[in-house]
Amino acid sequence: IWLKGAGIGATTLRSEVTSTPGIIGPPHLGMHLSNFSLYRGLTFTALPGAAVAGNYGIYDKGLDAPDVIIERVMVLQFANSAIVVEGATGPRVIRDCPLTLNAGYGIEIRNAGVHVPQNVNVIGGSISDSWGGVEVKNSLGCHIQDVDIELQDNAKYPALYVHASSFGCQFSNLTVSIVAGSVVPLGGVIVLDGSAGNVFEGGINYCTEPTLPNVFLTGAGTQRNTFIGGAYVGAGVGASRYPFEISGATLTTII
Repeated sequence: IWLKGAGIGATTLRSEVTSTPGIIGPPHLGMHLSNFSLYRGLTFTALPGAAVAGNYGIYDKGLDAPDVIIERVMVLQFANSAIVVEGATGPRVIRDCPLTLNAGYGIEIRNAGVHVPQNVNVIGGSISDSWGGVEVKNSLGCHIQDVDIELQDNAKYPALYVHASSFGCQFSNLTVSIVAGSVVPLGGVIVLDGSAGNVFEGGINYCTEPTLPNVFLTGAGTQRNTFIGGAYVGAGVGASRYPFEISGATLTTII
């Protein structure tokens, strides 16, 4: 199945559902979504005030279906995460998608019980004015690159949250920032918990919230993670946190 529009803004799909996903897929033969905007509701207003379970923009249920591509799709104003990839997956590509004003993460990559995502690639695009950026949960060998994640004072989750036995993932040339907000779990712009063997390379990490570090590593299972280069900017004078905070994690390499 290939659902192809004439371009973001030129083709608009508006979902009137308020408790289920705007798009659910894929079928067993895969799915290709490209070149359209996906809105929740009949009119564009603002970030929903509360999350609604299941009200994702796009819900990819895994199913080991090959050839799943989501590219140049704008998702906005859903009452949960914009794009969710869940369960056992073949290769996935999410490319150049602007995701904004969603009451959840921009992108969630997560397990469904014992079924674990792997080889999910997120390339380019942006996440803004949402509760969180990217969550990688119990996932293997995923690659997130060249994404601009800018969270404002309505942030509730980290810009990047890697946890629950996520191994062998790579994060390169990301711009991640939080202006302010009450971020849960207590952590920072980037949070690692119980994950190992991940690599973070280059990019910009910017935080003006004085109670948050740029990177927070915690949990006994958090080990052998590597940070190479990059620019880290904190809140400055009066801030109570450091660029890197390590609590219980081991064998972290910072170059």
